[in-house]
Amino acid sequence: MRHYFFDSSTFLKLFIVEAGDTRIRAIVHAAQSKGARVKVSVCDLAHPECVAAMRQMLEHGTGGRRGISRAAFRRTLPELATIAKHGSVLGIVRASDVVEHAAELAARVRLKGADCVHLAAAQSVRHEVPEGEEFWFVSADQRQVAAARQEGMDVLDPTV
Repeated sequence: MRHYFFDSSTFLKLFIVEAGDTRIRAIVHAAQSKGARVKVSVCDLAHPECVAAMRQMLEHGTGGRRGISRAAFRRTLPELATIAKHGSVLGIVRASDVVEHAAELAARVRLKGADCVHLAAAQSVRHEVPEGEEFWFVSADQRQVAAARQEGMDVLDPTV
């Protein structure tokens, strides 16, 4: 079994076209396959972070990302909300369940608070993975990648 944890930058790639999106969609497609040997998790914090990122793309086309149309933005919002609330094929980790651990991480790694929440959520998933099964923290954010490695996680950058 292979387990993946998507941070917000990775989760967003399911809804927009940018570097690494094909790889992320392939992972989710594998998780949806009958007899799947792939599990994908995400923290519910990805919901507001992705909405905010898409809003910035709508208004400015930020961070090297192309813009997004108003129609695509409106069409994506309900899908994001449904996934964040119910999970679909993605397992959902509630930020409120890992906030204390995130604060502990913030004291020792150089990350923003929200990034610590994602890292703490990933660690909570990793602790549930049976021995001998793969676990990958998936992010295109190089600071998160470095912190995840520092915490002993295998990392996958979908843009590489």
